[in-house]
Amino acid sequence: MGFRGGWSDYYQYKLDRNGILEASDGTYMTDVITEESIRFIRENREQPFFLHAAYNAPHFPFQCPEEYAAPFRKRFNPTLATLYGMIACMDEGIGKLLDVLEETGLSDNTIVIFASDNGPQLYGDTNRYNCYLNGQKGEAFEGGIRVPAVIRWPGHIAPDSRCHAFFHGVDWFPTLLSACRLELPDGVSLDGKNRLDEILLGSSSPSEPYYWQWNRFTPVSKCNAAVRCGKWKLVWPPVEEAMQVPPYVVEIDERIKQEETVPDTLYPFDDSYRRIPAPHPPRLYNLEDDPLERHDVSIDYPEITESLSQVFDRWFDNVMKDYHTAVPEHR
Repeated sequence: MGFRGGWSDYYQYKLDRNGILEASDGTYMTDVITEESIRFIRENREQPFFLHAAYNAPHFPFQCPEEYAAPFRKRFNPTLATLYGMIACMDEGIGKLLDVLEETGLSDNTIVIFASDNGPQLYGDTNRYNCYLNGQKGEAFEGGIRVPAVIRWPGHIAPDSRCHAFFHGVDWFPTLLSACRLELPDGVSLDGKNRLDEILLGSSSPSEPYYWQWNRFTPVSKCNAAVRCGKWKLVWPPVEEAMQVPPYVVEIDERIKQEETVPDTLYPFDDSYRRIPAPHPPRLYNLEDDPLERHDVSIDYPEITESLSQVFDRWFDNVMKDYHTAVPEHR
């Protein structure tokens, strides 16, 4: 159960429940997600389950009941007060989920994870505290990819403890498989690594490289991309021409929220009109000494810069082989 498209109004929405669209009854969407999650837990309490409660708060549009925004009105501008109110409502909902786990006797036998998908949007009225990290949502700098992660696992992870190990989003799946003592089917390979020991036993840095890359539509190498190996991270800033969304795609995003049948033109989008310039020069950071990415040391360490660039090229070429297999070429 959820909404279609990249965002949704929190009051006037349609929700997709197993392929069937249901019109809003005016209930604030964050509360709907909480109540649906509680219902799911109660219905599945007698068997193992996986619940992904995909709160969209505090994503645009900035809307919430006034009771949640009011405490922030004196300290912040109207947009930020509402945004923080959206988080407060979500936080209250998560508390209700923890309460129902306790009530049903599942608390000690359930792994609960809270994590964010990206850093905050930082411009205009939404500019706010981000731990002084470089960058923001949508970027491969630390401000866009270093996000909160909280795990509750009674009997395994001590309350109020901290783990400083590196952890990538692709690591969640193999790590949870290990925690639940489950095996992958033969022949299945994953990008992520099992990091359970690091979570339970302490800190470490990854010795193998990890990668990030994102732009709109067909992936563009060395645009908004990064590779990290140990303390070193090489970053290519975004190329503006690869990050833009044409109006017709916005129109499709609006349609799929309201129409029963998803438009057959949804994907892949035709981006053959784009003219992408050469990438920006890469920037090298030593994250142990410079976690805020203030000092580009690529000139000081040309060998590391070149080595990581070659590692990224091999990874990107390998990913694009899968991409071209899965996505039909534009005609």
